[in-house]
Formats: sequence, C-alpha cells, structure tokens
Amino acid sequence: MNIEIRTLTGPDQGSREVLETDRFRIGETDDCDIQFDALQIPEAAGRCVEIQLTENGWMLANIGSGEIRVNQDFVDAPRQVKPGDVIRLSENGPDFSFGLVRPGVIMSDEADDASSDQVFMEIFGNVWTAISGIVRRHPVAVAGVAGFVLLVLLSLFFNGLKRTEFPPEPEEILEIAPVSTQKIAEQEEWQLNVPLRLKNIERSDVRWKLVGNVPKGMQIDSASGRIKWTPSESQGPDIYRVTLLASHGDSLQSNAKLVLEVAEVNRPPVVEPIPTVVLSEENGYVLDYMVRASDPDQPQATLHYQLSSSIPDEMTIDPDVGRISWKPTEQQLGESYVVMLTVSELENPKVVTYVPFLVRSVVVKQSQGIKDTMYVVTLTDPNGQQEYPIANAIAVTSDGLITTAVVAHEIQRRRQQDGWKINVVLGSNGVREPVHDVLIHKSHRKLAEDPMAQIYVDIAILKVQERQDRVVAELAKEAELEKLEPGYPLRCLIIKHHGEPLTSFDDTEPIFNDDVRLHSRDQLIVDRPSPTIFHLQAELPKHSHGCAVYNKENKLLAILAETAFFPEDSDLAQLNGRLHYAPDLFLVSSWIDQKDDLQQDWERPLAKPDQEHLEP
Repeated sequence: MNIEIRTLTGPDQGSREVLETDRFRIGETDDCDIQFDALQIPEAAGRCVEIQLTENGWMLANIGSGEIRVNQDFVDAPRQVKPGDVIRLSENGPDFSFGLVRPGVIMSDEADDASSDQVFMEIFGNVWTAISGIVRRHPVAVAGVAGFVLLVLLSLFFNGLKRTEFPPEPEEILEIAPVSTQKIAEQEEWQLNVPLRLKNIERSDVRWKLVGNVPKGMQIDSASGRIKWTPSESQGPDIYRVTLLASHGDSLQSNAKLVLEVAEVNRPPVVEPIPTVVLSEENGYVLDYMVRASDPDQPQATLHYQLSSSIPDEMTIDPDVGRISWKPTEQQLGESYVVMLTVSELENPKVVTYVPFLVRSVVVKQSQGIKDTMYVVTLTDPNGQQEYPIANAIAVTSDGLITTAVVAHEIQRRRQQDGWKINVVLGSNGVREPVHDVLIHKSHRKLAEDPMAQIYVDIAILKVQERQDRVVAELAKEAELEKLEPGYPLRCLIIKHHGEPLTSFDDTEPIFNDDVRLHSRDQLIVDRPSPTIFHLQAELPKHSHGCAVYNKENKLLAILAETAFFPEDSDLAQLNGRLHYAPDLFLVSSWIDQKDDLQQDWERPLAKPDQEHLEP
C-alpha cells in the first residue's frame, strides 16, 4: 500500500508525496522522509512525527519536541491515523493530510512533458495513419479490439477513483468536539458545557475528568461534563492548557486540549469605612486619622489619597500615606462637615474609590463643671400660676437632653392638653428653656400600654434650642462600662426635693456625693434585650431626686437613679434601700452620632390626655 501525504499549509502548500513504505517521518530534520523549512515557521521548530504500519493499523507517535494535533486533538500518546486525517505540527502549521493509494496507480498533478509538442504531434500523426490503414483493411477486428480497450480503460478509471480506501464508520462514536480558546476574567466565575459528537451513546453515560496540569480551583462534573472555575487574583493574567478526558466504559474514550486565557482585572482600592469623627476637649479638638486602604490586585499598585467636597479650611491629607489632619478654628467649633475621601491608583487615577465621612466638633466647656449638665423638667399649668418639677434631664448635645421615657410620655400627654408649658431649668442658675419636642425610640412602644413597667429603662430625648455654649455630659463608652466591678467608686449628682406627693424643690443647685460604691450589675428586667442594671449601695441625702451617676473620670453612666423598693416576698427584696438604674445608653450614643434616621427610628411617644403617669 502506498502512502500519499499532501501539504495543506506552510511553505510547500499544495505539494504531494507518494511513499512506498511501512514507516516514515514528517519533520524538519534530514532524517525525515517529508521535510519542511522551520525558518519560515519558527513555532514548528523541533516538531517531528513517525507513522508506522502495525497490526492495529497505521499508528502515529510524537517523537519531537512540542505539542502536535490530529484533527485538532492533542496527541499525548501513540494513536491510530486513518485516511483523511489532518496532522498539525504547531498552532501556525504546517498541516499535512494522510491518505492511502493502491500500488500501480499513478496519481500525478502534472502532465508528462518529456517530449516537446512537435515530437508529440509527429508521433500522433504516424500512429493515426497506421490506425487508419488497419481500420480500412480489417474493420470487424478493429471494432473488437476497440471494445476491449474501452473496457480496460473504464476499469482503470474506476479503480483510480477508488484508490483511497476508507474503513467503515464504527458502530459507536465518542468524540469531544473542538472548543475555541476560552477568555476569562480573574475572580469571575466561568462555566462550560463540553460539546460531544456521539453515535449510539447517551451523553448521560459518558464520564468526564480533567488530567494534566489542572489549575487550582477548577472542577468538572464527572457526570455532566460541566466545568466551573473562578480564577483567583494570583492566577491572572496567564494562559492555561487542560486536557479533557471523556470515556464510555473501559474501551471508548476521547481527549482534547482546552486553552484558557485569564485576563487581569484592575479593581478599585478597598477602603475601611471611616467612623464619625467627633472633636472635643478630650482629644484637644485635633483630628489625626490614618486611612486604612489597600489594592486588592496583585501586584499591588501605589495608592494616592486626596479630599474633595466640603473640605473645611486647614484640613489636609498626606497624599502618599492617607493621614488626615485638622484643627478647627473657633468659628468652626460646633460645625459638622461631610467630607469625601478619594483613594485611587497613582498610575491609573481612573481606578478610584470614594468614601464619605462626617466630622463634628462639639463645644464642651468642662471648666464650668459637670453640674451644669443637669436640668430640672417642669410643667406649668395653663393659667401660669403653678410650675411643677417632675424629673431631671442631662444635656448630652448642644440641643438635646436625655431623661426617661415615662417622663417623655407625661410631657406628650400635657402637650396634647391646651395651655400647658414644658420647660427645662438649669439647676445651677435657674435659667429656663422651652422644650420643643420629645422623642423615644420605636423599641419603646410597649410604654403605650404599660409605661410604668420600665420607668428606669427606656431613654427619651428632649429637644431644646441649640446653644453652642451648652455644657454637655460625655457618655461612658462600652469599654469603660466593662471596667465596672463591685466596689468600683462612683459619683452621684443630686438635687434634693421635699419628698412629698407633689414634687417640689427649695434649691435646684446640684450637689455631689462621692461616697458611692457599685454593688453589682445585673439583668433586672428580663423582657428587655440585656439592659445594664447598676445596683448602687450608698448613704445619700434624704429625698434625693433622680441622681445622675458618673464614674471617676466624670463619664455619664446613668440618669434618674432612684431608691429601689420591692415587695418583701420578692426575690429582689434584698435590694431595697439601694439606688438602682437601668440605662440604655447605646441608643443615646446612636442618636448623638446620627447613626439612626430620626424620622424612622425615633418617634413621639403615644399618650392619651386622660392617662397620668407622673402626678405633679
């Protein structure tokens, strides 16, 4: 059997070689039967295949360097080749077709030009003269010979058409169809259902696996052939080649190479949120904040920092490290600013992240003493003849005081009645201010049904006219509350009252009692989510009205502390005679820091005009 090799691509495209051999090679070296010029196709340098006739048919082996393909399938091991198969030695060729030709059949693409046209015409003329004479003398014999010759020519013609032998198609076919190069972005999920060419086989009976250098994280469903992969930041940009193997039973299988190009994706910097910045005497009204940001890409880019939108005068940022610095002027004290931070890549400013943050400067004049944080809440009747003190309140912002929700409930009830006036009176000097509004948190709605049940738990906000010179109390932080242990020294700010059914004062000047020790902290009211209960053990002046409780650093812990009284048969009767209080200062901090939407999370208390909860 003769071998026919046609060059389909490359420098020798269109050439044809017929070999009478059972073993031959195709490559660039001198020992190859069919050679190509690797200087014109550098990608194919070092490529060589050997094809040999064996008892299993014609077998092809890759004996050179680099990858080769047969019909777009990568050759990882010796494989059978059949007439019509295309052998590719590199991505850019050359390509060769493999075929078989019967011995003795000459297939030439060029006419035989051994003789010139003149010689041919002379010989043709002589032959024609001789044939003509024979036909005239023996017409019957010539006709018989002509018929025989015609039969021979027809036989040779049809045998020539059948010079290439094609084996019958197998009863079962399993072939992985060619898959184009897959382009993927790093850190984005990619999926592929591998296509198949099947005959007499159900796809559900095919089993799949990945072999070779499989990238980390890539998976294939062994039953369906679906491939999933999310390349990590470190896996791009790069090119990956994976071998797919599909099998049916133990004898039928197909493999193919899958090429994946992972593209680099430039993501914007990641910036940690900046909490609300509050400037006060405690930090010297100085802002010194280091922005925490990083580039999620690898390799990491150099970051550039800048401020934009409503930048206060004299506020600066180090563009290289992100340190924000500012000391407000006297005119800026008490103001709030929303500043925009911009973090971008230095060499690519369009890759940017924007982070807004709030800066507030709080005017706190500690030199006046924390006594000026305490106010008395009063109700004045419609006739203006009697003013009733009902509770205390502590200033925590320039326009806000805190008291208990039951006081807020009573205030709202009086506001719904014509003529009543609600004021707060500064205990140290007797200056009065009207209360404009009262708010409780929505979590306190139980108060509408039983307001006295949680008199010492729920917090209310009293809104007054904003004053930049108002002295405000500083709330203890969570870390400071954690320091409280039995025996911890506390301070109580007290305004004494008469102790009569109608609360009244002779003197509203607050006084301190420093002989107070923490007895315990416990969850006293079980239907609240973890309130902090302070059981205070101390000898206080008689008829102390609504103590405000501070720690030794003068941080506010509680307001309106009262003497506990429980029935004698109660498990809590042992607490009688001790001051106690259960503040929910977390909500107050949330309100001060404007973390809540006041229109959604805070509301006016519900009250009916005929409900009385505090008797003036």
